[in-house]
Amino acid sequence: FTAAGAALVPLGADAAAQALGADGVEFQKAFFLFIEALTQDKAAVLTHHVKVTNNFLPGLVPLLRASDGAVRFSAIRMIHDVISLLVSKPHVYNPAAPQAGSVGTINSVGTAVLPYLSSLLRDGDPIPLYAIKVITALGDRSPPFMGKVATSDITEILTRFVKLGQPNATVYSV
Repeated sequence: FTAAGAALVPLGADAAAQALGADGVEFQKAFFLFIEALTQDKAAVLTHHVKVTNNFLPGLVPLLRASDGAVRFSAIRMIHDVISLLVSKPHVYNPAAPQAGSVGTINSVGTAVLPYLSSLLRDGDPIPLYAIKVITALGDRSPPFMGKVATSDITEILTRFVKLGQPNATVYSV
């Protein structure tokens, strides 16, 4: 994805993943700074939600497998920040009227994140908390996503977070 004035030109998640190879360090820094600034401007995210969900969210998913924990944390936090905002707005995310907003793309990103959740839930703090927040944000509004979570290998890991006395048990996770 490229900023061409005010217009966004989608390049897709594969192009972003390739750009983040050994030669993509500067691109990665610029990408994070741009997405960070975007996620802080809630009005811009809501105004351009289709572009955000189609162009930026899919580009963050491959970063969940990065070897650098700071990159994984930034990616899961930004995914959470955008998804939690968008699913809270019925004009953007309304599963009863999927053609009215970004339901399909948001659900696709949730499905794309699902294979990474097992490792993210076992990662160093605060990454597991943000993984739980993504599950909660989508799970509250998307029964099909929760169905996928329930049949995945992460249910056992999730139960560890809600057992009292566990170091990862927080008010939010319970």
